[in-house]
Amino acid sequence: MFISEEYINEFIKPTALGAGIGVGISSIINLLDKRKDQLENRIREIQDKINEAIGDQKTKEKLRIERDRLINQVETIKNQRKRRLLYGAGIGAAAGALTKTSSNIIKNIKTKKVKETLDKVSGRVTPKSKQSNKFSFRAQSLDNQSPDPLIVHGKNITNNIKDKEKTINVFSKSMKSKPKVFKLPNNNSIKLWKKDKTYVLKIETSQKDVEGRIAPVLIHGFSPSKKENVENIASNLMRQFEHFNKTHGRALTTEERNHVFDKIKNILNSIKE
Repeated sequence: MFISEEYINEFIKPTALGAGIGVGISSIINLLDKRKDQLENRIREIQDKINEAIGDQKTKEKLRIERDRLINQVETIKNQRKRRLLYGAGIGAAAGALTKTSSNIIKNIKTKKVKETLDKVSGRVTPKSKQSNKFSFRAQSLDNQSPDPLIVHGKNITNNIKDKEKTINVFSKSMKSKPKVFKLPNNNSIKLWKKDKTYVLKIETSQKDVEGRIAPVLIHGFSPSKKENVENIASNLMRQFEHFNKTHGRALTTEERNHVFDKIKNILNSIKE
């Protein structure tokens, strides 16, 4: 029988509360072990598919995300197993209830924090002062094997699968309309998507990946207000853009930097709220 994560959660909650030791705990441990084995088998299958998907970077990235998500589930199950063994050793119903309450409190705090962050990134919350100086950066890995780098307001969430998926979804939703295109030298360009109080820029430069394809950088930000100094915002964006490039092995010539900076100033001026 295939044991879903939902089934485990529904089985664990009532059993742990009522038993704490004995047959209940033993049954839970068995279920967790079976689920872990199923996940590890699935992870090996996905890794084989990744190795076989030569040149198909889109498929490989989807598989990597799925693989990392399952790896996180395995780690969660290991932690659940430890907790159940602790219950069985005699912690008792009181400790079990306390652990459950603490877990729910922590879960609620994390959920609220993630929601607030995503609300801000997606523009569902009215930007506060200096919000226009907060940017998110996303790009493909140049070696087409490492996880695609993703920075949100200065925080690296490249290896945080859950937040990464949600943030990528925010980018995607902002890029559904037809973009405006701003030409750069050497057939490069900056594309602009505008949605509500937010925008996404796709900056193409001479940077290419290992297979010789253009490797653009996506930037998510908040539209500046009419009272804000666009020159300062554009300068801050460029500093973070260049830092992102340098950190992830990307190059930007002085000429490209100057052209990109000028275009960004013009774009920000055109989308003032």
